[in-house]
Amino acid sequence: WLLVTVCSFMIYFKGYIIQMPDHAAGFGLGEHPVRFIKYCLTFLGGSFLGVRTAPVMISTILGAGMGLVFLWGCFLDRFDFKKNILKFCLVFFVFLTAAALSSGRMHLGVAQALTSRYKIYSALFPVLMMSLLMSGNKAETVAGRTLFAFLFCGMLLGTALNWREGVLEGRVWKQAQQINKQTLYFFETAKN
Repeated sequence: WLLVTVCSFMIYFKGYIIQMPDHAAGFGLGEHPVRFIKYCLTFLGGSFLGVRTAPVMISTILGAGMGLVFLWGCFLDRFDFKKNILKFCLVFFVFLTAAALSSGRMHLGVAQALTSRYKIYSALFPVLMMSLLMSGNKAETVAGRTLFAFLFCGMLLGTALNWREGVLEGRVWKQAQQINKQTLYFFETAKN
């Protein structure tokens, strides 16, 4: 499946043309490695907090923390790789998604990684981390339970904040639609 994933990724980006004239084509890691990594980490930590409630730095730190927890779990054999191969493939998918988004969107600014259309992808990472922690070799340790509790509480907080933010955005959108409707009505009924 890993080979299929990599081949799909390569086929998708074969012949990819950037349509913005001020943005050079190519993989962003080579041109702006710090911005690329910051965008990836912000994307990975973006599911915990809402766009308005979270400065970019907090999401970047959360993404880096979860990435370090994943590396810690892999290097210290905290996760059972043979039992959790699908979960590892899904984590790899999230990392590839972060890399693809970073490559194509980092020129728009790191804060753009927190937009709602990417939340579903970034939310997969902490969910997979919780699942790996629960099914790992040493999940019953204090560190494993603490990390699980942190991720779980963070996901609950993120869900509440993102729901609140979505409701507020919906209200603003509804008001804008009403104003547009009134403007259009007055424009159509105006006499020359």
